[in-house]
Amino acid sequence: VIMITGDHKLTARSIGKELGFRVGVENVVEGDEIDSMGKEKLREKINDIDIISRANPVHKMKVIEALKSNKYVVAMTGDGVNDAPALKEADIGVALAAGTDVTKEAADLVLLNDSFSTIASAVREGRVAFDNIRKATIFQITDGFTEVILVLASLILRVPFVAITAVQILWTNMVEDSLPTLSLAFEPEEKGIMKRKPFKRAEPIINKLGYYIIGLVGIVSDFVLVALFFWLVKFTGYEVEHIQSIMFAALGMDTLIFIFSIKTLNQSAFSRAALNNKYLIGAVAIGFMLMFASLYVPFMNKLLGTVPLGFFELSLAFGTGVFRFLFIEAVKFLVRRKQFFQEVSLVRFS
Repeated sequence: VIMITGDHKLTARSIGKELGFRVGVENVVEGDEIDSMGKEKLREKINDIDIISRANPVHKMKVIEALKSNKYVVAMTGDGVNDAPALKEADIGVALAAGTDVTKEAADLVLLNDSFSTIASAVREGRVAFDNIRKATIFQITDGFTEVILVLASLILRVPFVAITAVQILWTNMVEDSLPTLSLAFEPEEKGIMKRKPFKRAEPIINKLGYYIIGLVGIVSDFVLVALFFWLVKFTGYEVEHIQSIMFAALGMDTLIFIFSIKTLNQSAFSRAALNNKYLIGAVAIGFMLMFASLYVPFMNKLLGTVPLGFFELSLAFGTGVFRFLFIEAVKFLVRRKQFFQEVSLVRFS
């Protein structure tokens, strides 16, 4: 944070010291010193500057330009007419409610309570929203290709029937997946969310961990389901509807179990955070009830082409979900461990 003011240097230093700014010789400069610096020098010095006194609108524009050239996302706050150009130039212009109409028009955000803490609250909400979009996206993509792979496997293995019928796929996507996915939108913030480094300007929705989960966990887990299907076809005497019912249950339970690993994307699913979303708990409970209804209610059996399953068959279906859940947890642990050692190395050599 940089404080820019038109006040005298001594006044600015005194106020800045009370607010916790650095007030060393290199940390407090006047507008004239900004003028004397070239663009490159200001770009090099900008990280050391905390307070700028005797500043005019041109100085504010130069500071914003220097910060942007260092790849910072710049937010500028102000309330006067002379702040309007800088608010417009910044990535995010923030005006105070007590500011002029010109300032409010130039700003992207108006603080109705004139409190700086509102900006921090907005950043917190933004990070939570971004996290939840990321979780929902990774969850949908990880789960989205399973049905296709199972159908293709049926054709490649030359099995005279598909692993799961079109009606069962439709039921899984519309009933089993929809509520859990929607519940991710209500995820509370994860621990330490405000201690994270800011996102990069071009931060992708799917990060490196997401690609590991989609590419590695998703594909391996899908082939586990294919292996289960092959085993059921070749080494058991089950009827077609019996096999399809097992694969249908495995597909549904898999989704309802591994979503808890996705909801705690940046921490362990074995923490208390796994159960802090009542909407997700409700969605998963409804999903399991509908799954059992589709297997044990005669009307649903006729509609979906399913048959009741025994304890062993249910255990097989449940086990596929546990496998994907534990696999994701292992990948998350390894990624967190790698990031931890990278951060330790940076601290050690900096």
